[in-house]
Amino acid sequence: MVVQAYLSFPRAVGEPTKQLKGFAKVMLQPGEQRRVQLRLDPKAFEYWDQKQRAWTVAPGGYRVEVGSSSRDIAFASDVLPH
Repeated sequence: MVVQAYLSFPRAVGEPTKQLKGFAKVMLQPGEQRRVQLRLDPKAFEYWDQKQRAWTVAPGGYRVEVGSSSRDIAFASDVLPH
């Protein structure tokens, strides 16, 4: 199984709705469950700002979604980057 983490930027930024920012491959036996920890690097929250010609973090809330695919989300949470 592959656990995937997707990030949604604040709408004003104009980035794609969901971006894959992390993943982990986990081997499970039938019926087995395991806790998986994915860490998003602070750079995952950056986007290229054309006006500033620099990588930047947009103010506002971001949404992190975790699942086996972008269509099979098991967990979602709103976050603020540091």
